[in-house]
Amino acid sequence: MSSSLAVELFVKLLFPEDSAEPHIKERHSVKSEETRAIIYDLITSLSEHADTHEKLTALCIKAQSSVEEGVHDWSGRSKYLRAEHSHLGLRNLGQTCYLNSLLQQLFMNIAFRKFILETAVTDPERQQVLWHMQQVFSGLHLGVTSSYAPTDLARVLDIDVTIQEDAPIFFTMLIGRLEDSMPDEDSKKALQAFFGGRNKSQTRGQCGHVSESTDDYFNLSLTVKDKANLLESLEEYVSGAALEGGDKFKCETCEAEGNPAYVNAMRRTGLEHIPDTLVVGLKRFRYETFDGGTKVNDRFEFPPRIDMMPYKLDHRAAQDSSAERDDFELIGVVVHQGTLQFGHYWSYAKDHRSYGHPQGSWFRMEDAAVTKSDLDTVMRECFGGEVQYKNGYTADRPDSAYVLFYRRLGSTDDKDIAELVRAAADIKLTPEIVSTNTANNDRIAKGVHLLDDAHAKFVLSLLHGADNRELTDRSATSDFGCEAVELGLVFIQNVLGCKQDGKEVEPCASAVETLARSTIRNAAMVLDWISDSANSYMWYFGRAAIRAAANTLVTSSLKYMRGEAPELYGLHTTNGSLGCSEDSSQDYLYHVIKAHNALNHNPFERRAAWSSYLSLPVEIAAWGPRETALVLDLGYLGWLMRIILTNMYTDYSNRNRDLDAQMQMTNVSWKAIVDALYGLFRHYIDLSDLSSGKRKNDSRSHQVVDGLCRLNAEEIRDLTYIFEQRQAIVEEICGLVTFDNEKE
Repeated sequence: MSSSLAVELFVKLLFPEDSAEPHIKERHSVKSEETRAIIYDLITSLSEHADTHEKLTALCIKAQSSVEEGVHDWSGRSKYLRAEHSHLGLRNLGQTCYLNSLLQQLFMNIAFRKFILETAVTDPERQQVLWHMQQVFSGLHLGVTSSYAPTDLARVLDIDVTIQEDAPIFFTMLIGRLEDSMPDEDSKKALQAFFGGRNKSQTRGQCGHVSESTDDYFNLSLTVKDKANLLESLEEYVSGAALEGGDKFKCETCEAEGNPAYVNAMRRTGLEHIPDTLVVGLKRFRYETFDGGTKVNDRFEFPPRIDMMPYKLDHRAAQDSSAERDDFELIGVVVHQGTLQFGHYWSYAKDHRSYGHPQGSWFRMEDAAVTKSDLDTVMRECFGGEVQYKNGYTADRPDSAYVLFYRRLGSTDDKDIAELVRAAADIKLTPEIVSTNTANNDRIAKGVHLLDDAHAKFVLSLLHGADNRELTDRSATSDFGCEAVELGLVFIQNVLGCKQDGKEVEPCASAVETLARSTIRNAAMVLDWISDSANSYMWYFGRAAIRAAANTLVTSSLKYMRGEAPELYGLHTTNGSLGCSEDSSQDYLYHVIKAHNALNHNPFERRAAWSSYLSLPVEIAAWGPRETALVLDLGYLGWLMRIILTNMYTDYSNRNRDLDAQMQMTNVSWKAIVDALYGLFRHYIDLSDLSSGKRKNDSRSHQVVDGLCRLNAEEIRDLTYIFEQRQAIVEEICGLVTFDNEKE
């Protein structure tokens, strides 16, 4: 009874399986971390029987076979999961803070969000920008994590993530690309209605004739230099100018009628049409300076509400002060910090649920970080100007508003706000978007549950339970602990590899090591699993604890096999030569080291992995001369010497162009290389051929003579050259090692 109850608790409450039967309701796992910990403890107390233990082990393996790929650098639920009543951040892909800041402004505009998510995608190939924008918006709208990576959107927009773009210019480009991605003309017009405005320039002559021209805009570009605030800048933008004297206006109509062509006139520029969302780009950069350009850090204030009616051309021409107001409220600010040459962006955005409220609820959105803010902070932090530090020093503030987002207020604010609040819940998402996000959220929830401390504790209990069970057979064919070994290996790689602290790696690896040293079959399973190409990246994993665990499990399993099953271990001798070969599937030592050697390009990708990567063949070589011969047969010594010589001498770099290219692009740990060479030479390598200068066997393979491994001709040649140039090489290597230590 207790056995079936333990399994039932695991399947129904911790990791329920979706049923393929449509009439069976979808099962949901318990979400609370505290409640799950209690359930784990209860299951553990009910799993004393061997069959229960085996069933739970199998269920655990199935549950943790994969963790959501986005779960990296796990440091707890509070940082990884979306906070209640908060919004998701956007991960910086390199230098894409400008993209993130603008996307957040567009997403936080609930009417625009609804429009993007509800616009039909009828031609996915042509509408890639819209489709990927929908993926980003749906991820931000429905996601359960604290941040989202807009990688695919950046790709279809042809963004170079290593280069920072200008936010206002990019905004115009983005709206243009979205317009091209609309399914029809009605959708294009709807998009233009959000941000598309129109300026009109009008010249009215004393003759009564009028000349007009218009231009469209997606963001209104206004002057900051020598302007105190937005109102002054707007007034300058629309102020009229008299055309008299030498500046008279040439009236083409008068000229055609035979009247004097040049007449006195008044020229005005005004806003003919203002969109529902007014985007204002502030001219924070001047390019006419002799040094190529500079940032304008002047203090420039802008109001939380503004009446735009006075800046409309018809209003100014009529000079009608009794016209209705056209009020806009501030709903977003994109901030630029830095200089013309280098900078950083973030956003302040007003929550749509507080639209119309004078203060409102605000969020500060800086890439993946989203925190609550308020209007007072926005006003205090975004005007620019001077800032005084605690030591009394005064300087230009490096961060200031660069793009402003204003939203037109409705005639009845309360009704307008209520509609906007309902809009968030009433967004009609396509079944594809819903199913994609639901499946993604389920994977994330599963990953989060696997990363809980309570799950790690439960896995360790299963591993220790396998070790403590009564054993009847520990022969080479025994199944004892095989599933537990698999459980531990999968847990280390797929789950613990995501955690920052790595505190559970050592005890878990220790439990697997104990099982591996219990039967030959367990040891073989460890070696097969780690040396498999799908799992061998553990040897150069980003976390040191994982790399160390891989080395420990391999060496411990090989040592156990060496003593208990030398015929499987390999290196049996026949007529004085090594008995291992590529065709011998039973020679575990050969195949493990060969799999490890196949990864010798990977340390170049991760400098920190050099030491752990090289320590494995060095340790194995120290076990005996035949192991040393095998390590040298697979080319480790020659590879290390070529790295040194390629770094110093042109003729070697010309002969080893691929290796030279790798070294030019990445960091080499010279200390790890020196330590590895010392470790190889200090035990079973015969250096007598260096003094004689002769080598009877020119084969690339290595022979063991009188308990020592003899070098091949190529190794003697390179090593002789190193000895001849030892002073220069020693000085070079010492300098590189010193540089290594300084960096570390």
